[in-house]
Amino acid sequence: MTTIHELAADLPWGFHDAWLADIRVDYLRGFVTMALALDWGDDAPELRDATLTLSGVAMLSILAPDAVDLENGMVVLDSSEGLPPEKEGLVWPAVPQGCFVHCFFVAPWNNYIVVYAKHATLTLGEFVKDLQKRERPAKATEG
Repeated sequence: MTTIHELAADLPWGFHDAWLADIRVDYLRGFVTMALALDWGDDAPELRDATLTLSGVAMLSILAPDAVDLENGMVVLDSSEGLPPEKEGLVWPAVPQGCFVHCFFVAPWNNYIVVYAKHATLTLGEFVKDLQKRERPAKATEG
């Protein structure tokens, strides 16, 4: 089992200040895919496209945003192992055996994305020069 926390340890800035462009959920196979742009630069900002794929997903919770403020069609994330801070009236289900727990704080929403999953993989893509010119993920089609 590889966790998101373990993947973050191998990245220059982990998932801190990552840009989230898209989340896709495959309920039948238990997969979640997140299209990201990761902070890669030391002094000057440099971003790199990446795809985070989670398998054996037992729970995905995207808490309602307090506000929606999209910049470049994406939102900025921060990341931490475990559950987010307690909120009144919110009770998290028990974590199934063999799953890790990870949460992403979505800064513009002032809320969290929480996942229980068994395995995480990260595929790195190209360096991104301009978020506004970045190729967008194809939209899901109905049917």
